[in-house]
Amino acid sequence: CLWNISKKPDIYDNAWLWPRIWQGNRDQIKDPDVIHPGQKLTIPQGKEMTSEEKTAAKRYYSRKAAAAAEAAPVQ
Repeated sequence: CLWNISKKPDIYDNAWLWPRIWQGNRDQIKDPDVIHPGQKLTIPQGKEMTSEEKTAAKRYYSRKAAAAAEAAPVQ
């Protein structure tokens, strides 16, 4: 997963930077929860996320929260 790739010491050494890889490979990764063995991913340089990467991450987490709220049982 992108989280595990990002946390590798020779990549970013920070799992929270996974959106950098997602955004740098949008041609291959439509859903950041789905990557496939054998994909050749580009690893963008730098240890800071751009504003575009931050925005993409916020949208991703918002969609995940909305989906979880819809799936939660009504009490």
